[in-house]
Parts: sequence; structure tokens; C-alpha cells
Amino acid sequence: MASAITFKYLRELQGKERAASTLTKIHDDFYDAVVSYLNRYQRISARDSMRSFTDLKEIENTVPVIKDIFNTRERKIMSSCIRSARTDIKVENMTLEEKNAFDSVRDLLKKRRKFLGGLFETGDERNKNEAPKEPVDKKEDKMCEKQKDTPFKKIEVIEDIPEFVAEDLETYGPWSPGEIVVAPKKVAQIFIDAGKAKNAE
Repeated sequence: MASAITFKYLRELQGKERAASTLTKIHDDFYDAVVSYLNRYQRISARDSMRSFTDLKEIENTVPVIKDIFNTRERKIMSSCIRSARTDIKVENMTLEEKNAFDSVRDLLKKRRKFLGGLFETGDERNKNEAPKEPVDKKEDKMCEKQKDTPFKKIEVIEDIPEFVAEDLETYGPWSPGEIVVAPKKVAQIFIDAGKAKNAE
């Protein structure tokens, strides 16, 4: 796939991605190939000061095109997460990296919807759905296990992140670029993968 990445290919993909309401089919190693493509151009530019004006403009324009492709796909994936949390729709044409992000966000939204659904239950319904009470020591053990399962991660914010509710049902944000914050590990990794934050540990 790496050898197939060209500026022309990226521009065509950008057009297709903008025109379609669903995700365009791309190779699973697309993002790795894009990184290799950019690195190759940077190496060539560093050692060749006699490149043509056209080549230089192509290099200059490549990054915005890639960012636009990423942002367009990200919006589609987030919209699909919301729909999937409600109806379990099938989403196609995601790369493995996108699928991992999709699953994390969808599962988070499903838990959030379950929590909100519980707010509107009547007293009888709530009592029916509640699990039998357990001894205090068992509850404490489960709380410790939950904390271990949802570790936190320190990140530095690169792009504005609005207020959101995480898997632990706590509200985080809003955060601005330059802030160093702590977020649940899964959510933090999603922001890092999306280019909205970077690891600060």
C-alpha cells in the first residue's frame, strides 16, 4: 500500500470521502502508509534544494489533505458510534485502528444510555432490576477491581476537547490546547489516536 500513496491518490480519496455519507473503502494499513509517504517526502526535501515549484507545492498541500481525510472519517465514525449505541448497526470499511476506536466509543455510549435509562425507571422497575445486595467486603472488592480495570492516563491537549462523560460516568473537560490533564485510559488513547492529544507521561 505504501507505494500506492501519491498526492493524486490522496486528493481523489478526499473527494470521495467528502461526497459519500458512509466511509470509503481504504487499505487497513492506510495510516501507516501515509506516515511512510510523509517521511519519504521530508527526507527528499531535506537533501534536495533544487526541487521544482510544483513538487514543493505538492508537499505543502499534502498535510491539509490528509488531515481533512482523517477529520471527515472521524466525524462519520463518531456518528456511527451514536447510531450503533442505539440500534447495533453494522459499520463497514473501517481500518483496524478505526474499528478499535469505534468499539471503545460505542461501548462507552451504550453504558451511558443504560445509565440514563435507569433514571426514568419507576421505583418498582428499579427494584426489580437491582442486583441483590452483597456484603460490604465484596462490594469493596468489586470497587477495587473496577478501579484497576479503568486506569487513568496523563495527556497533553493539542486540540480543543469539549466536555464529555467517560465510561466511569464522570464528567471531564472542557480542555484547551496546552493543558496537561488526566483522563480514563481508553478515552485518553482515543484522543491520542485522533491527534487531539499526546502522551504526557
